[in-house]
Amino acid sequence: MTPEKARKTLAARRLTDPCYQFPLKMTATQAAFWHCQSHCQLIEGPNQSGKTITNLAKAAAILRGIHPDFPMTRPLKAFIVFQSRLQASLVGYKRLFEDCELVIPGVRGKPLFPKAEIAKLRVQEVGFRVPTFLKLKNGCEVTFTWSGVDATWTRIQGITALDLAVLDEDAGGEDLMAEIQARQLVSRSDPSMPWAGMTLWSATPTTGSIALDLYRDFCLQAEKRQDHRSYKRFQIAKSENPAVSDQAREDYAKSLSQDQADIRVHGVKSKLDTLSVYPGLEETRHKAATPYEVQPTDNIWVVLDPGWDHAFGMLVFVVSQRAPEVIRVVRFWAMRHTPTRDVIRELAIWLDGRFVECVVVDPAADSDRGGVGQTRMGQIEEALDDFKINSRQGLRRGANRRDYGIPLVEQYLQDNKLLIDPEPEGVINGCALVWQQMSKYRKKMTAGKVSGTAAQPDEAPDCIRYGISKRPVYDAQPLNKPTGVGAKLALPPAEAAALEAASGPVESDEQRLWRERIELNLRLLDDMEGDANGGYRRVLASRYTSL
Repeated sequence: MTPEKARKTLAARRLTDPCYQFPLKMTATQAAFWHCQSHCQLIEGPNQSGKTITNLAKAAAILRGIHPDFPMTRPLKAFIVFQSRLQASLVGYKRLFEDCELVIPGVRGKPLFPKAEIAKLRVQEVGFRVPTFLKLKNGCEVTFTWSGVDATWTRIQGITALDLAVLDEDAGGEDLMAEIQARQLVSRSDPSMPWAGMTLWSATPTTGSIALDLYRDFCLQAEKRQDHRSYKRFQIAKSENPAVSDQAREDYAKSLSQDQADIRVHGVKSKLDTLSVYPGLEETRHKAATPYEVQPTDNIWVVLDPGWDHAFGMLVFVVSQRAPEVIRVVRFWAMRHTPTRDVIRELAIWLDGRFVECVVVDPAADSDRGGVGQTRMGQIEEALDDFKINSRQGLRRGANRRDYGIPLVEQYLQDNKLLIDPEPEGVINGCALVWQQMSKYRKKMTAGKVSGTAAQPDEAPDCIRYGISKRPVYDAQPLNKPTGVGAKLALPPAEAAALEAASGPVESDEQRLWRERIELNLRLLDDMEGDANGGYRRVLASRYTSL
């Protein structure tokens, strides 16, 4: 083929190539996203607004090496995550490898990745085709996955340098996003491709997950700082898609419930508004203005949600004499892959010698062995004894029935009996995580029906539910003041031992009284003449040294 003929053939192919023709038909918002080089980008829009195809087309053009704004100096590695396996097939496989579904003359029916450019494509056949791996002839590799699949973690572990991550809707959790960001650090350090290490996310503005909401928050913060290098958010108006008329949208809305129409068509309500487990949680009513300083008269409650496949949650709330039925959350820890003894040690440091009213534990701890031949409940009891944490009501098991606990927590919210401390700048109390998990705690939908709660970080909601199941009420006790032992526990073991040896043993009031009595008797014996009392003196002296 002569160069002239090759040029004409290539030009003819471009007339039917979505990655060449789509940019010519884009709206202003789509075009801005198409050319954006921020490391983390989010494009949002209502249903049928063109957000997903814009995201996938940009990714395909970059990987094929035909995007003018993203030149390649080496083959790329990409990771594409969909919301579900079904979406990975109906949206991912279909648009990438069968039909882009763009309403553009000559383009409809063409895929974003032409077969002529594909070296290897692996798919799963599960009644429909789901892509798992793609290698292009230019050397670029793409790994596909979807939320909830067990192999997701394994697949991301095999990628050491990630050049491009693509997500759709509420795909991916916090842990997966952290892994993606970590693996993009190497690519972002490549001076030959300053744009590498990029994340592209498309979503309906009314959908949400903890990871997606955090991503949105980062975009908003970047806008306030006018920092467009790190995060950038784009919003497509429903009127920007000329392929769907306003009349068609309104007809579609009439076929839906009011909630679904507000979410899918009008975009005035979040999906979380209808699926929230605790819709009564309000910042103005349940979030305190300033952190609380625990008083000596307060009842201190500790709730534990041990786990090995999830973080070990530990929450502290107090019940005060002034508000005898209100529980106020003042401290929270979420420790992943942390031994039980180390968690309880953190509690002992915080308590600083104070006793607690009650320790409430997830009842599942009775059967969770964690691979060490001992139940978590046994580990907790042993650690509490070792660190001398005394509980007036002892160790109690929380009620694990959600159909009982969730309505009870909601009733506490309605009655203003639950208050969560803030976590202002400079304060570390874990309460910001409590608020985040409680506000994002949502129901799981299966086949259009509620089927429990969605899998997500939920240590704080579980701790609150276990604690409230005991219906805490203030009970007056002796003053409960710090003793200073927390500072010693916070030291490394060698330093703590040296400090204890230098300062000598810490004696109780009872020990001090006996010491003073023995010292007085010894002085009296010294004043007596002769050896008649020598044996009695030796007994007193031995008791003195044994205190």
